[in-house]
Amino acid sequence: MLILFLKSKSADPDEQMPLPEKLRRILLLRINEAKTEEDRRRAQRELDQLGGVSTA
Repeated sequence: MLILFLKSKSADPDEQMPLPEKLRRILLLRINEAKTEEDRRRAQRELDQLGGVSTA
């Protein structure tokens, strides 16, 4: 299980990224930097559950 705490550094609400977009970017980064095929598949499944675009 992965638990993430995300906080925007900007106090300006116009510059804050929506949480689903932050999660999508994190998962895409995990897919691209995965060291094993199992890690890549796990991140891809999580992205698919979030409703992200498949990169496979």
